[in-house]
Amino acid sequence: MPFRGNMSWSWRKILQLRPLVRNFIWYKLGDGSKALAWFDSWCSLSPLANIVSSRDVHRAGFCPTTTVRDIITPNGWAWPSDWVVLRVG
Repeated sequence: MPFRGNMSWSWRKILQLRPLVRNFIWYKLGDGSKALAWFDSWCSLSPLANIVSSRDVHRAGFCPTTTVRDIITPNGWAWPSDWVVLRVG
């Protein structure tokens, strides 16, 4: 997320730390109704936005506010089967 607007030097520095601390912050998943599927850290590959493009998310019928609960069905995951083979490059 780019830095926009008029913000203080200290706030910009805090925001620059995000990539360093992101791997250490996890989401307590619960029923998955509050964890964003693409942006929150809820699995070892998270955030999934690093693997799946926003274009692919929209093509599959999802939106940026899709939750983990939305992508889980009684039969498994509700995403396209070709996504299963995607890996971090």
